[in-house]
Amino acid sequence: MNEEDTNQLLFFRQRRNLIGISLLLALYLVAGLEIQKLSILGNEIGIPDPVVLQLCLWAVWFWWLIRYCQYFLVTPNKFRVEYENRFARTVLKIATRHFTKDFAAKRRKEGENEWAHIFEVKQHNFLDRNPLVWNLILTGPIAYKHAGGHGTAQIHNAEQAVHRKDLLWAKLKAFFIVCLGTPRVTDYIAPFLIAMIPLAYLIYKHAPSFVGYIYSFLTTVQNGS
Repeated sequence: MNEEDTNQLLFFRQRRNLIGISLLLALYLVAGLEIQKLSILGNEIGIPDPVVLQLCLWAVWFWWLIRYCQYFLVTPNKFRVEYENRFARTVLKIATRHFTKDFAAKRRKEGENEWAHIFEVKQHNFLDRNPLVWNLILTGPIAYKHAGGHGTAQIHNAEQAVHRKDLLWAKLKAFFIVCLGTPRVTDYIAPFLIAMIPLAYLIYKHAPSFVGYIYSFLTTVQNGS
């Protein structure tokens, strides 16, 4: 087993630990779960003070969150790789569609009675990749129908731009495909969201008293000055 496989295995282990402690802590906080004894190696340990248990659970939660983040950073980000690949493929499809439409319009303008153009891209290169426009170089045959039957034309190194509006659509499409059609979100993003459940509940529960304390402190300081 190489280092990458070892990191992947440890990543899965930290993910399991983080999800487990997060759900346990959430049940303890939200549902009022009571744990009076712990069994360790056959020995029972009593827990007389629930505050001690809560502090221990938060400590374990924080430790496994740190461990998960560490292995998340050293493990290849398959979510990002999958998203970028889907995005590039969608941009290529958009560029092919635009080029085919422009090619057909140009041929009709020149007096050619053609329809049903199909462009089969054999080679492509991305020249520019910026938020406003992507420029592609396309090569391949384009087939079409006309009054006399069928015809083909060979396209060599044709440049086609894909602009911001289409890029935004390609990003949204790639994002939803990766989120709903692949396990990347449940494998890499969902553990973070689950880990935030007990923290979000804690903030929600104590935010009013904390805000009130800050308000009282600021009022006292202002009156004293």
